[in-house]
This record gives sequence, C-alpha cells and structure tokens, in this order.
Amino acid sequence: MTASTRSRLIAAAQEVIATDGWAAATTRRVAETAGVNPGLVHYHAGTIDDLRRDAMLEGIQGFFADSPLGAPSAAPASLASTLSWVRALIDIDAQGTERERLARLLQESLIVAGRDPVVRTRVGEILRNYRRALADGLAARGVQDPVGTAGLIAVVVDGLLLQRMLDPDLDAEPILAGIDELVTARTVG
Repeated sequence: MTASTRSRLIAAAQEVIATDGWAAATTRRVAETAGVNPGLVHYHAGTIDDLRRDAMLEGIQGFFADSPLGAPSAAPASLASTLSWVRALIDIDAQGTERERLARLLQESLIVAGRDPVVRTRVGEILRNYRRALADGLAARGVQDPVGTAGLIAVVVDGLLLQRMLDPDLDAEPILAGIDELVTARTVG
C-alpha cells in the first residue's frame, strides 16, 4: 500500500470510528470517506477489522504521544508538571479538535477491547507504558509507592476523560486538587 493510500484509509477509519463507532467503519464507509474504491480497502489493509485495529491503535498511540508524557523520558519530575500532564490529557474541551477525536478513539477502544483480544492486548500495552512512564516520573520526585500512585492517577484520568466527554462542563480543578494532595502526601521529604 502506498503511504498516501494507507494514510488516507487510516485517517478515514479513525474519523468514522471516532464519530460513529467501530461497527460503522465498514469497507464501503471507510472507502467513501477516504475517497477510494472499496476494493482498495481489502487490497491494501487485509480485512476491515485489520484496518479498524490499525487506525484505532495508531490514534491511541497519538493520543498519548501528543501529551507531555509522550515518552518515558518526558515523565513529569515535579508536582507542577504532573498536574500539567493530567490537565493536558483531559483537555478535550473543544468539540471537533484532534485531541477530542483521539480521546473518542480511546473511549471506543475500551468497548472494543472487551470483544477483541488483539485490541485488548495492544491497548493494554499502551496503557502499561503510560503508567510506567508516570511512575518513573513520580519516583524521580520521591513519591512513595510510585507504581500505586501512577495507577491511581491513571484511573482518575480515565474517569475524567469519560466524564468530560459526557459532561463538558465538569470542573476538573477540584479533582486535580485531590491528585495534588495525594502526590504531596506520598512524597518523601
């Protein structure tokens, strides 16, 4: 598959999945959105499920890569940067933004992962890497039990993402203050 054809198919599948869900990303719909012949979907991507998986996983990787915690070396080393990182992850306020689209792919992946072991395994790897990078940053700033703290922050972020999608007016600041208190209380020295 040429890079431009693959890119067009991936982008089209991401758009359809983020807008209308996994099942809506049919061969015909993705091809129409990408502006290609439906036969090219199978010719270049194998099955529609392969294309949907690739599109979803590339989008989720992009969601985390575009955050301040895109790589383990970028793990937050201070409380201020930890809270900035959490704010960036949940910043999906503007409807129709790339960040919101990627967050919707992440949300959809959670549903699909319950039925698709390939998606479950790959999304699990991405989420483990994100928790590990956060734990590394917390350990560097002297947080006791950085793995447990990172897991708790990850769960809060997941909940905030879901809550913000369902209620865009949710004020995250009191929740972020709770994360601040938690990390401060677990910091040695």
